[in-house]
Amino acid sequence: MGYNMSQVSCSDFLLKKEKFSAALEAIKSLAKGGTIENSDGSRRYSWVDPSFATATTLEKAINAWNWDLDVDENGNGVALNFNASKLGDDSILLGALAPFVESGEIEMAGEERSHWKWVFKDGKVHEFTGQVVYEAMP
Repeated sequence: MGYNMSQVSCSDFLLKKEKFSAALEAIKSLAKGGTIENSDGSRRYSWVDPSFATATTLEKAINAWNWDLDVDENGNGVALNFNASKLGDDSILLGALAPFVESGEIEMAGEERSHWKWVFKDGKVHEFTGQVVYEAMP
C-alpha cells in the first residue's frame, strides 16, 4: 500500500559539484535513524533502500531514496527527479540535501488531487500545499 505521488516538475534546481561530497556525507549520516521500527528494534526509512548508508557517490545515495540527480556538462546537479510511485520519507532526504542546494523547486501531485511543492531556500527546504486552478473558458 502507501500513498501514491508523482512529480510534476523540478525547476531552478542547483547543487554545485563542489558540494557533492558534503551532501553525500549528510545523507549517509541519516543511517543512524529511521522513522519505522523493525521487529528487531532497528530503524529504517519508508520506501528507502538501506544501501544509501554505504553509497560511494551522491547519485547512488539519492537513487537509494528513489530519486535521480541530473548532472549537467559541468558536473553540477541541475534537477532531482522522483523515480518511484509512493511517498516515503522523502522530506528527510530533501532536508539533508537542503544546506547544499543553491536553489530549486520540486512540484508533486498525490492522491485525491493533492498538490504540494518543496522549495529550497537559504539552506532549508520548505513544503507548501497548493491547488491547480484553470481559467474559465471565454
